[in-house]
Amino acid sequence: MAKTPKSIAIFGGSGTFAQAVSKRYLDVFPGATQDVFSRKSFYSNAYTPVTHHHLDNYDEANIKQACANIKPQRCFDIVLVATGLLHESGIQPEKSYNDITHDALLKLYEVNTIVPALIAKHTLPLLNQSHQSIFVALSARVGSISDNRLGGWYAYRSSKAALNMLIKTMALEAKRRHPQAIICGYHPGTVDSPLSRPFQRRIAQQQIFSPEYAAMRFLEVVHTLKESDSGKCLAWDRKEIAP
Repeated sequence: MAKTPKSIAIFGGSGTFAQAVSKRYLDVFPGATQDVFSRKSFYSNAYTPVTHHHLDNYDEANIKQACANIKPQRCFDIVLVATGLLHESGIQPEKSYNDITHDALLKLYEVNTIVPALIAKHTLPLLNQSHQSIFVALSARVGSISDNRLGGWYAYRSSKAALNMLIKTMALEAKRRHPQAIICGYHPGTVDSPLSRPFQRRIAQQQIFSPEYAAMRFLEVVHTLKESDSGKCLAWDRKEIAP
């Protein structure tokens, strides 16, 4: 991709990791414009090169309209989809197949799989075709089927595994439409955030990353991606996560 991105889009921009990535881009590439899509804006400075787009929910009509508003103005060098759900009121990671519920499966597939797919549908045509450009969606190591050694977390694991398959399939199609496009999943590690906090007691302290460190690693990985990485799911240390 271009060494200096000119246009960046971040979906799910009010999340802890996404905010840190946005701020990191402002520090490293202050001249790049950012279109941030989220329910609420976290910037109070009106002079930053960040345009906030309010998306109260991520149904296709809203996603399509938000992208249509962008299309006449510019194309994107980088698109980050940072939406995701592990738990909320009434939904917790399952310890057993006895804990599986229709509602939890439906909700996590909607947020972790369907929403990124719909965002990809409407943003991949907006990727800059004059050089390498990147679409990256937050995935997770637990979405790896071959690496599943502990079991549990049925809805989250399977929704991320499905996302990884979508990424692989889209990458294959993109080779024909936009050979320089890179489409990949990204595992940021365990980031200190409301999503991970209930489960941090089981994780060594040195394996819990600050949002700032996680954002730094994200830029280091994303800005060294090659076309051969398209379709893969890569971790914060740039190692490929097995399917």
